Amino acid sequence: MIDKECLHNMSAAEIYESLKTSFKRIYSNYYFFLMTEDKYKEVVLKEIEKTKNTYNLNIEYEDYINHILKEMSIKKVKELLNDNDKAKTIINIFIDRVFKEKEEYNSANHYLYKLGKLLSIYEYIPNNEMIEELITTNDKLN
Repeated sequence: MIDKECLHNMSAAEIYESLKTSFKRIYSNYYFFLMTEDKYKEVVLKEIEKTKNTYNLNIEYEDYINHILKEMSIKKVKELLNDNDKAKTIINIFIDRVFKEKEEYNSANHYLYKLGKLLSIYEYIPNNEMIEELITTNDKLN
């Protein structure tokens, strides 16, 4: 927890270090959005620099900055999904990380449900060609 007075006297790097665990958790939830952890850190530092001096809300700064980062991450993923090649990459990364090999029928349905939920969150519907390509090229999905 960082109080408002300390917040204004800390550098962006110091704030990042004190909240690093929280930022890494957000990054790990958006692992599929084609950004290295170093690049993500740059984005976080810029956002801290932009918000730390004007922050004056009655909620914890950590909650505030995490909310901003989550919103930015969702927006970034939606933008990436507009490009079919990047969309395929994102879906393949998700499948490779979430799906297990040679699972039973019920488990496979569970993984497909997770994939459907991911696509629903980002309001993305792959076209038939992409679905066919994903099925034929991704062993886990196949």
